[in-house]
Order: sequence, then structure tokens, then C-alpha cells
Amino acid sequence: PVESFDPNAAPEPVPAEEPTEVPVVPEVTVADDVAGLLEVARMHREHDNLSAARQVLEELLLRDPTVAEAHYLLAWVHVDNGDRDLAAAEFTATVNLTEPDTEMHEEAADALDRLGY
Repeated sequence: PVESFDPNAAPEPVPAEEPTEVPVVPEVTVADDVAGLLEVARMHREHDNLSAARQVLEELLLRDPTVAEAHYLLAWVHVDNGDRDLAAAEFTATVNLTEPDTEMHEEAADALDRLGY
């Protein structure tokens, strides 16, 4: 049987639930932004989309010209494009921005030697 609606009847109280904790969204930092852009550039290069890789890296370097890895990746994009002088400039920036005992520094210095600079 269907009960008729009584507008004066109070509804049964619903037991209060424990408040649930709202998950915290991690704050996006500049380092996260840089890491993401570097990854996008790597993916473009791996798929032979050198123009897009170059564009992403140049945009990143406009934001922060001290990102050694962006210079390093851009140097390899220039190598892939056959632009030796531009590659040498980016390898030089990499060498200047990295510590001498790091792998990136050594690889950039070796690349400069192989390019004849």
C-alpha cells in the first residue's frame, strides 16, 4: 500500500556522517612546470617533431634561461636539424650552467669537441 503524503510530518533524522577529508591537490610548482615542458619536448623529439620540440624548449628558456637541461635538449634538436652553430651555442650554455663533474656537463663538453668548437 502507498502511504499518503503528510506535509506536517517531520522526516526521520538522518544520522550524521563523519566528515570526510577533502583530498589536497598538490600545488604545482615552477619545477613541476619545467619538468613537464622538458618531457613534452623529449616526446616531440622522439617522434621526430623537431619543430615542436624546439618551440617548447625555446618557450621554456624564455621563462627561465637557467634551465641547463633545456639548453642541452635544444642543442640535440639543433644537431638533428643540422644546425651546428646553434647546437654549439646551446652546448656552451649547458657547460656554463652545469657543474664540471656532472654527466650532462661532460656530454655537452664532448659534443662541443666533436663539433670542433
